[in-house]
Amino acid sequence: MSLTPLGVYAAQGAGGAPPATPPTVGGYTSGSSNSAAVSLTTPTCAVGDLLVAMWSIRSTSRNPLLPSGWTWLLSSVYTGSNMRDAALYKVADSADAAGASHSFALDSYSIAHSVSFVTVQGSGGIDSAARTGYSTGSTSRAAGPLTPGQANNLLLHMATWRDTSTYTAPSTPGTWTKQGQETALVTGTAIASSPYDSTSSTGTVTGTVTATTTGAAWLVVCAPA
Repeated sequence: MSLTPLGVYAAQGAGGAPPATPPTVGGYTSGSSNSAAVSLTTPTCAVGDLLVAMWSIRSTSRNPLLPSGWTWLLSSVYTGSNMRDAALYKVADSADAAGASHSFALDSYSIAHSVSFVTVQGSGGIDSAARTGYSTGSTSRAAGPLTPGQANNLLLHMATWRDTSTYTAPSTPGTWTKQGQETALVTGTAIASSPYDSTSSTGTVTGTVTATTTGAAWLVVCAPA
């Protein structure tokens, strides 16, 4: 799976000025499986909202299959640690607004994989996204920096790991909210969010996990509508 180039959404409010408030998280859900697809019901959203998912797989020989209607955002393979992960997104349609189910499946099963999934309300799409390498034998999950193309975005910090760690959200910039984590099997995912009203660099955004283990972090900037 190759990286998918991102387009910057030039969402603007009346008169060309950015909206007064950033997008918000409408809901979070997660799940994991050791043998079959992870099926997740869409949390609260409206047509046109943004759906963003983080997928962690405890293998480099199993490939994630793109769910219907979704687009790859970024993906990575960690050959020395037998792990891979991917971020993906979708613009919500009427079925999503009614609580549609999404199937996150692998091309070959019998391996642990987990998914964390949020809905972002009031977003015009993805402004930018980056992964800053992966960690081996570390509790740190650092991503960024990114420089948004406009103000009043929502930042998503998304972490992965290879055990049953507990995730702690970043403390800067701004105020972060941990939306949730998935630790049912020996692979984990988590998502945290924070409003960001500046067009300056975010700097490196760092969350942590409790165990020194392999994993990665991703920073996603969700543009206002």
